[in-house]
Amino acid sequence: MNSLAKNSVYNIFYKLLNIVFPLLTSAYVARILLPDGVGKVAYALNIVQYFLLVAALGLPNYGTREIARVRDDRNKLNSLFSELFIINAISTTICILAYYSLISYLPVAKANKTLYNLIGLCILLNYINVDCFFQGTEEYKYITIRSTVIKVLSLIAVFLFVNDVNDYIFYAGISCVAIAGNNILNIIGLIKKKIKISFKRLNITSHLKPVLILLCTTLSIELYTLFDTTMIGVLCDDAAVGYYTNSMRIVKTVIALIAAVGGVLLPRLSMYYSNGEIDKCKETVNKVLNLMLFFIIPAGVGIGFCASEIIILMYGKAFSPAILTLQIGSLLVYVLGLSNLFGTQILLTFKDEKKLLIATIIGAVSNLVMNYFFIKLFAQNGAVVASIISELLVTLITLFYASKHIKISISKKGLLSSVISTIIMIIFILILKIIIKNLYVLLALEVIIGFSVYFVMALITKNPALYEAINAMKQIIKPDRNNSV
Repeated sequence: MNSLAKNSVYNIFYKLLNIVFPLLTSAYVARILLPDGVGKVAYALNIVQYFLLVAALGLPNYGTREIARVRDDRNKLNSLFSELFIINAISTTICILAYYSLISYLPVAKANKTLYNLIGLCILLNYINVDCFFQGTEEYKYITIRSTVIKVLSLIAVFLFVNDVNDYIFYAGISCVAIAGNNILNIIGLIKKKIKISFKRLNITSHLKPVLILLCTTLSIELYTLFDTTMIGVLCDDAAVGYYTNSMRIVKTVIALIAAVGGVLLPRLSMYYSNGEIDKCKETVNKVLNLMLFFIIPAGVGIGFCASEIIILMYGKAFSPAILTLQIGSLLVYVLGLSNLFGTQILLTFKDEKKLLIATIIGAVSNLVMNYFFIKLFAQNGAVVASIISELLVTLITLFYASKHIKISISKKGLLSSVISTIIMIIFILILKIIIKNLYVLLALEVIIGFSVYFVMALITKNPALYEAINAMKQIIKPDRNNSV
């Protein structure tokens, strides 16, 4: 298998770390801080996230794309990185000043000064956020190893310092330290690669238009979740925020893994596109699409059927209201993974940022309107319903625009195989629910037997996506040095 498959596997591990470690942490913290404590920290992080989005501008995706184009030219690479670094520094400075000005007037922040002052350090640490460099140069192995070290240390810190219902301040602080560790190691990595920041002959203004367009796009995309949490906090209470945050954290774990399959496409597609290799773009996108569908189809169904065991075992009975939230939220798996592929990966590659912006604005506006009515009626469950509808709109719009650049082709054999395999998997899960009464044993068997049945059935029905995945794993274990495309 080629290096793109290797990068996909590394990126899956990286995304898994970014979500699973916080998931493990939240399972422990939920029992210590309870819904109110979890909600306090989640709401503070929610406020900070608005400023982090603006501080980052559209640089994570734009930087990845542009660095991928010039990564083989050392002089252009240094100049481009310097320009992006300076833009990031300016936007971060503005956002730091704006954030600390806001919390001096915001009632909820004035009531929890220590928490909001501490969380604000996340914005400060954006000065040294250079992940786009390593993604643009496709160094996913380094990113994965770096993230593993930081996440393990953070998890240990949580176990050591969060032991009481009032320790939510420590929990918030550890989250900021985790960000600091990643960024500091990135700077060390840049020094080793002899990447230098220069202030000579820079062309910063050339980046402003696409960066601002991508900023608007990123804001529109991310505001779905941010609006949800903010409006639940305003219209409901801290407990409802806690229910929503923890249930969505589980859904995002699965979505992140699925999105990671296609998450390495942007630098590779950008390289193909700049070289005029459109056929390679088409072939790569459709392979990844079918691989994503192979994972998406059973994932959403599995979460929905196992929601009760997942919530109770991970967060305790105090979070029982989140069971229905998770069951509804499982439908997001089917739209979020695909909208990322059609929008972020394909439209950005073909420099169609404006189309992506149109789609995300429509999604954001519809989400905001529906949130207002649905949250009032159904609390956190209403927020999930609003997200599903708005994300479906975005997925359909980005699919429409993406198909103008690349003919989207789904393998009928693979799709039928996945559906049949999922049905058989669910039959086994339902039998386990009847037989097994112990929740720990039940969830363990649901995961192990469910996955096993699905993959065995996929082998029997000869699902082509499964063979792609197997070949990718073989390449990780024993690389073919003669195949490095």
